Amino acid sequence: MGHSSGEIAAAYAAGLISADDTIATAYYRGRVTKDITTNGAMLAVGLGAETVTHCTAHHGGKIVVACHNSPSSVTLSGDADVIEQVRVELEAAKIFARTVKTNGKAYHSHHMASVAEKYEKLIRAAKERWTFGELRRPSSAKMVSSVTNEVLPETAGPQLLEHQSSESSVVQSGSPHYPN
Repeated sequence: MGHSSGEIAAAYAAGLISADDTIATAYYRGRVTKDITTNGAMLAVGLGAETVTHCTAHHGGKIVVACHNSPSSVTLSGDADVIEQVRVELEAAKIFARTVKTNGKAYHSHHMASVAEKYEKLIRAAKERWTFGELRRPSSAKMVSSVTNEVLPETAGPQLLEHQSSESSVVQSGSPHYPN
């Protein structure tokens, strides 16, 4: 299991992508994210995804569940002002909420949309220039995405690029709810 860019390494460890794919994917991810200038932020929260979904829906898509850390912990990502508002509200309700230091980046959210196409083009161009290796030795390991909290199929290698550049799926229903 890996988080965010660690998910690339986890895919390699699970035998889903080659070492060459791993290096290129990680390199170009770093290269394009340095160009993001939006005011984003991330927040580690001591609530599960189902509970915090009410909060994300209340803010009209300005924040999303970016990472499923455990059944009782997620990371939110999105607009910095909304992330700060949610942090204050959660702390007032005595719920764990800690800002993640990302230098203004809101990974796995709409803030990544501006570089997603460039990222995909760079990876495609790299595949045309380089001879990428075969998948690592077969593995019985299963990879669970920390973004979607789903087991990825053994054929997920090509899908990881799309998965890395897209935002997490969030149910858009419910009302704001901060349990005591």
